[in-house]
Amino acid sequence: SVDREHHEWFESTQPHTGVAFGVQTKDGKPLGYFGINWITHPSRIANLGAVIGEPEYWGGGYGTDALLLLLDYTFDMLDMRRAWLITMGLNVRVIRQMERIGFVLEGRQRDATYVDGQWVDVVMYGLMREEWPGRAEMIERLGLKAKS
Repeated sequence: SVDREHHEWFESTQPHTGVAFGVQTKDGKPLGYFGINWITHPSRIANLGAVIGEPEYWGGGYGTDALLLLLDYTFDMLDMRRAWLITMGLNVRVIRQMERIGFVLEGRQRDATYVDGQWVDVVMYGLMREEWPGRAEMIERLGLKAKS
């Protein structure tokens, strides 16, 4: 019925509970978090989020390793078919990281947020499960076992 279809559509658009993982150095110092902000179950889409709070650790590979693990969790454990995230357009380091992993620029919201006295763009990047070329690299880089 139309009512049932409308209800299913409405439910699919509502944010669902996500999951967050802490990121730390090898000696246990907390650096930030990576996680899934919400999942749209019928569409199997996950919105990802991340923060490495300490600038001294930016560019040290922690973010890339954490994002690779999060993608493995998103695609393999949760069986999502698509992952996406947003960042500020001036965040060149994160944009390079996402593109290196395989994310594709899907959109730009001009002057979408106000930071340090100026309006800046927000960019959206997406990655389909079948487009993720980083899986083999992630398994090798982090010393994990490939799922059979």
